[in-house]
Amino acid sequence: MIIVAGDSVGFGPQPAQVLDLLRSKRCNFVKGNVDDYVSNPASIGRLRRFAEEELGSGRPFRPLLPLAVISESVEWTRSQVGDRVCFLHELPFSISVEPSPGRQLKVVHANPRDLERPILKSDPDSVLLPMLNDIHCDILVFGHSHTPFQRSVGNILLVNVASLGLPTDGLLDAAYTEIVFTEGTWRVEQRRVAYDTDATASLIEASTMPNRDILLTLLRTARRVRNE
Repeated sequence: MIIVAGDSVGFGPQPAQVLDLLRSKRCNFVKGNVDDYVSNPASIGRLRRFAEEELGSGRPFRPLLPLAVISESVEWTRSQVGDRVCFLHELPFSISVEPSPGRQLKVVHANPRDLERPILKSDPDSVLLPMLNDIHCDILVFGHSHTPFQRSVGNILLVNVASLGLPTDGLLDAAYTEIVFTEGTWRVEQRRVAYDTDATASLIEASTMPNRDILLTLLRTARRVRNE
């Protein structure tokens, strides 16, 4: 199975082509927060509320891009995908895979509860355990924060598969994860593969995308772009 852990569109120059390619490969998808913003314009208000809550509580809030850039990128993407918004709208929140009775892998986008709050490698167990309460699986797979890692919390292995196109750990290679279940054991391998950022940069420069310079900075540095 190929599973896309959300946000297949949003900040790239060819959203329609990306969706068509992934669907032609019979990929399985879960819904990401940006998929939701593109298919449901009112939902981006949830991001603003989440930002206010995090900043108001004193917790760090580190979006991929400035919120205004995210909003404008979402509007442009919506204009490009046409009736594919229906496909994005109907994506499931999660996918579960059970290769053997009682052995389960669960895939979500951000966390098992919502589409906004990231699971971070630095989060203490005391923060994550309530989020994982009543979640019954061996492995919880997610993306959202764009930086790959693995860590265990309780009896669950957390696996952040990061991002193919926009990793944020300073490494330009695309990140993906291969998970195999054999003879009652899971094997998780996080991998990187060369990605032609120059070709994508050329497509961005030639496109009508808003905020091209900011998106090019994200692409070329593999780092989050903060407000000035």
